Amino acid sequence: MLARMPPSRANVFTIPASAPFLAVLIDAVQTGIFAGDVERLSVGGTFPQMVMPERENRSLILGMIRMQRAQKQSPAPKDPRLSGVLSTFDRGMQTLVDALAAALGERVRLRTAVRALKRNADDGGWQVELDGSVLEADEVVLATPAPVTAELVASHSEALAVELRAIRYAPIAAVHVAFPKPEEAVRGFGFLVPSEEKRRVLGAMFISSFFPF
Repeated sequence: MLARMPPSRANVFTIPASAPFLAVLIDAVQTGIFAGDVERLSVGGTFPQMVMPERENRSLILGMIRMQRAQKQSPAPKDPRLSGVLSTFDRGMQTLVDALAAALGERVRLRTAVRALKRNADDGGWQVELDGSVLEADEVVLATPAPVTAELVASHSEALAVELRAIRYAPIAAVHVAFPKPEEAVRGFGFLVPSEEKRRVLGAMFISSFFPF
């Protein structure tokens, strides 16, 4: 049985003719986040928090209004540690990676290719075939790109492999540029460029504005 295809955001964001600026705004925002085609992106996969209000209230806007009213009537306790401001570690996200690697020790294997995944018929566990060795595991979490994952699961579920091979990736390059510190701090989060501008740049973030160094 095939599940119903999730709606794209183009179906959710119906732009009135009297507000063309909304189309420009939505186009720039979705591209800046996902760099994909708004007609092909699933709203359930990109903005899942928008799906339930729309389904339960016939309208996304009506659903958001009702959610705000409910929150005002019974506000959740505020956590002083969660201010809504973007946060990171003093030395960046590498801090988390280094801590996990230190905790796992020799169990971390770098530059090691996984050649195949096999299921143990006896206990339902897994055999992870590497170059020249085999790992025994109770569970396996795949965090590989879709094409790689497809090859690993094809012998277990060809249907899943087909779905994975169909996932399209946006060709994106992230360029980091550093300048001498100006006399006045750069203001703002950055900028996004809508597709109607025939862009070669999707946008830019002023990292120093929200992660001061």
